[in-house]
Amino acid sequence: MSEHVKNSLFFASSSYLARFVGVIAGIFMKNILGPTVIGSAAFITVVDSYVNYTYGVVRGAVAREIPVLRGAGDAGGVKDLYNTSYGWIVINTIIGSVVFLVFGLLGNYNPVIKFGFFVYAAINVFQSFSNYYSICLSVEKKFKQISIIYFASSVFQHMAMLSLSYYFNYRGYFVGFLLGVAVQGAWYRLVLKVGFKFEIKWEEIKRIVVLGAPLLVYGFIQVSFQNIDKIFIQANYPIEYLGYYNTGVGICILSVLLPESIYSVYTPKYLEYLGAKQIEIAKQKAVELFDIIRTIMPFALGVVWVSLTPLIQYLLPKFVPGIMPAKILILGIYFNSLFMMYYYYLVGTHQFRYVLYISAVALAATIMLNYTAVKLPYGINGVAAAVATAYFLYSLMFVFVGNWRMGNRILVSVKALSRNIFYAIPLIMLFPVSKYVRIENTLMKATAELLIFLGMNALFMYRINRKSQAVQKVYAIISKRSVK
Repeated sequence: MSEHVKNSLFFASSSYLARFVGVIAGIFMKNILGPTVIGSAAFITVVDSYVNYTYGVVRGAVAREIPVLRGAGDAGGVKDLYNTSYGWIVINTIIGSVVFLVFGLLGNYNPVIKFGFFVYAAINVFQSFSNYYSICLSVEKKFKQISIIYFASSVFQHMAMLSLSYYFNYRGYFVGFLLGVAVQGAWYRLVLKVGFKFEIKWEEIKRIVVLGAPLLVYGFIQVSFQNIDKIFIQANYPIEYLGYYNTGVGICILSVLLPESIYSVYTPKYLEYLGAKQIEIAKQKAVELFDIIRTIMPFALGVVWVSLTPLIQYLLPKFVPGIMPAKILILGIYFNSLFMMYYYYLVGTHQFRYVLYISAVALAATIMLNYTAVKLPYGINGVAAAVATAYFLYSLMFVFVGNWRMGNRILVSVKALSRNIFYAIPLIMLFPVSKYVRIENTLMKATAELLIFLGMNALFMYRINRKSQAVQKVYAIISKRSVK
């Protein structure tokens, strides 16, 4: 196994383990804090995502240019880019913290949000530098150190938030978060053996902007695409509704870890084929990967769908209204997992402008769908349906544009879309199945739904796997941990 694959797997494992710890701690915290505090914290997170999205500009410039400059033997250029990017982070951090303070002082918010904004003015400082030091460590190839620090500091953060929430409620929640990012940032800096000096060189600023401008636009679109539903909920419903929604959606979002893991194995080799102009082989690998994702995602998401009701009813009873939005969004997550190889193809063949066009259209559609949803009497269920529809449209556009830029006929796109929908039938059928399974006991009902779903899915899996051999390919990924 190559060192690159080992590092990728080590980091992925530490990230997933940290997320798992976060889920367990989050269950206890949500029961302590309740929907209003969780909804308020979710709103602050939305604001934070906009305040700090420009960080992606620096991340892209440092990650791409430092290795190039170092490979060319330009030590002075490396130093200048490090110092100027550091200066950018300092200025951006000051502006971000001032924004949080202004929101806290002037905004007409509940006490939880106002206190959270004040604490986030400090959190923003540690979080910005922590993120910056992390990307610098990756450039310096300190992958294992990043993984260890990320995991250990994440566990510390979750434990601090949980214990302080128990004694001090929402104040403890935010202070615990602050302690976690402070420890992580300080630890990264101790390990990072690079000296920084606050310096602004306009040539380097220009380099950062030129390299990062497309990412800046794309980052804003993506941040909006991911948060527009929460913005509409916060603006149109009581803040606890955002707590319900965010909790249910947060649980089902964990299912994206599965396609992320598979993509992380396939993508490096896929990009190598594109770089070597072996386009036909790259296309073949993309088709192979889509067969795998189509086969396993409906099964995995179906299990999550069935588990949501007993999980939330028994472990998070205050958040029961979040069950149906999460179930609806699961359909969107399935379709959203089926376009990444088209994305990588467009990026790898220097056609990033099409990614921007697709994302902009998807964002416009999401805004219109969410606006329509809040005008209808379906509450947060309607918002979830709007987001799931937007995910489907996003995936659909990537399928058609990606195949077009690959030189494939439109019939190829139609077949790919038809397969995506066909494979989702067992997942879609869960909605009528749940309606007609009339069992009062929650666990018994979930068990009956699961057995029916597994039976339907087994028939589809048998039919599909005869041609695609997707199950064998998944096993090959798990056993070999790399793709040839």
